[in-house]
Amino acid sequence: MRDVTDYIGTRVPKPDRERSLIVIAANMIERFICPACGGRPLRLEVDEVSDGIIVEGSLGCPDCKRWHRIRDDIPTLMPPELAASLRAAGERWEEWREQMSSFILQRERDGSVSDEAARRADAKRAMHERFIAFCDFPQDEFACIDIGSGSGHIADLLAEPCDYLGIDPLPAGRAPGSELPTHIPRPSRPVTLIQGVGERLPLVDDCFDAAIIAGTLAHCRSPEELLAETLRVLRSGGTLGLMQETVEEDEGIGGRVRSLVSKLTGGDSDSRGQVRLHSFTSSRLLELLCTRFDCEKQSADESGRQFLRATAPEM
Repeated sequence: MRDVTDYIGTRVPKPDRERSLIVIAANMIERFICPACGGRPLRLEVDEVSDGIIVEGSLGCPDCKRWHRIRDDIPTLMPPELAASLRAAGERWEEWREQMSSFILQRERDGSVSDEAARRADAKRAMHERFIAFCDFPQDEFACIDIGSGSGHIADLLAEPCDYLGIDPLPAGRAPGSELPTHIPRPSRPVTLIQGVGERLPLVDDCFDAAIIAGTLAHCRSPEELLAETLRVLRSGGTLGLMQETVEEDEGIGGRVRSLVSKLTGGDSDSRGQVRLHSFTSSRLLELLCTRFDCEKQSADESGRQFLRATAPEM
């Protein structure tokens, strides 16, 4: 077997190859742990390489001996009860899986009208620019995890010295067995992406300087577990930037009713047609964040989202 550095993060991407900007950075793979048992370091085995891309490979756990597949440079590091296809073993993830199916269908409908999809993409890009400016992340070299990253396109808005890792249950934003819809933006800089979930981050403790959670709390299985995991992987004093759409304070009961309905329907749609599993008032969102983080500032964006900046408590 050739040395890891023969394959990881060393190529010059081809501009005509979709997903060619996805790389497994050597300084990221060292932070991976087995999502089943937490074992490390994971051993890289490469089965097929093309143009420097690991087309097929795997990461082996030295403790539980499980092997985790790599395809097109994206490792699958899902919890053992969740398959890469999003099939769930048992009831723990079943409601979330149904909501994700509804989310994927809604995303496809959003892109069915090209003019409207283009308008939404421009508005979302502007919103993300305001959000990243609000977060005030370091401008010198820092490591950042984006939880619920989709394709990883938000990396384009971060300072160049940033070591970026995106994690999403849809690898590179792709639904199982599908390609990324054309209206979804792609990153224009190299990014490291893994398939996984925020409630079980397959990463060592204290390994990132910053974290991004942009809309993910409404779609995850457990916001509390996701925030606890985010705190675990952030270094003391690390920055968390959180963006989330909220309901009005007097809609709190309605939001809870929607969450109850989602248990029966696999995800409810709000007044804007957005599928979500959880609803938050701005005060509830702040309360949820402040139970673990030191909250520094909060702002209501013109998009209807709340922007929050917090730091991991100094230990």
